[in-house]
Amino acid sequence: MFKKNQIKFCNKKASLIDNYVLLEVCKQLKFKYNYHFTKPTYEILNKSNVSQIKENPHLVSFDIKGNDFILFLTSIKGKKYCLFIEQKNENNIKMYSVKFRFDSDLYDGTIFEGKLTMNNKECWIFIINNIYCERSNMLSNQLFSKKLNRITTILKTKYKYDDFMNVCHIQVQSFFLYHHLEMIKKNTKKELIFNSEYDDQKYKYYLNEVSKEILSSNQKKDSVFEIRKTNLPDVYELWYYKNNSLVKNSIATISTMKTSLFVRGLFEQNKNKPNYVLCKYKDSFGIKGWIPYKSSTKDKLSIL
Repeated sequence: MFKKNQIKFCNKKASLIDNYVLLEVCKQLKFKYNYHFTKPTYEILNKSNVSQIKENPHLVSFDIKGNDFILFLTSIKGKKYCLFIEQKNENNIKMYSVKFRFDSDLYDGTIFEGKLTMNNKECWIFIINNIYCERSNMLSNQLFSKKLNRITTILKTKYKYDDFMNVCHIQVQSFFLYHHLEMIKKNTKKELIFNSEYDDQKYKYYLNEVSKEILSSNQKKDSVFEIRKTNLPDVYELWYYKNNSLVKNSIATISTMKTSLFVRGLFEQNKNKPNYVLCKYKDSFGIKGWIPYKSSTKDKLSIL
């Protein structure tokens, strides 16, 4: 049964708010927090601007279908309010007063941004993708990754799920790095959002159309090095040409038994001769460096 001041929201109950509270909330958002409701805008990612992804760090997410909301935790005349707010257009703002078990200090003024969506099990979920302010502290100058970490910390330490009280589930949106694109099925038909680490710039494109372009812009080409032994097992130096001289580049990355056996076998076959190897560069899953995988010759030695 719904009480007089209640309405259906996410298949549960939300409370209507009176005009006084509505006006106070609008004043807080506009004057205290300088918050403006704007629809997310995206620049379409293509060959002409893909260099921006290479030059500036971005975190990648899937574009989630749903309705854009903010979750605003505030206090008015000593009473705490937890408000889902949606702007349909400039003159149409909808507010739903709900209940979540957040710590009291967050009601000093905390604004989460996200999407309200329904999963495959027909459960409503508010997926948070940004935090605008926390306890009246503006976070607009923080790195995007730092804000995501802050959201995660809040949900772990300052929030408790209550099946009876909650109108929906709450979770932080998943983001990943460029090299994780290789792990996604090639036939995935989803849009990707590239979120800038430093500002609000966002790029959108379909996975299948962008992944090869992005990966190629961020991967180093395979290169040939002279590989030299050291006094330590499985530690080898990689040398290349620079200014017509051989100089040391780095230590070879020997991260698997297969690579280790390959390099050892190379030196056993050519004990008294220089050895040259074709290497691929890897920067993922905690591995960062040149990995030898094929023998080569001096005439193919790289000039980097």
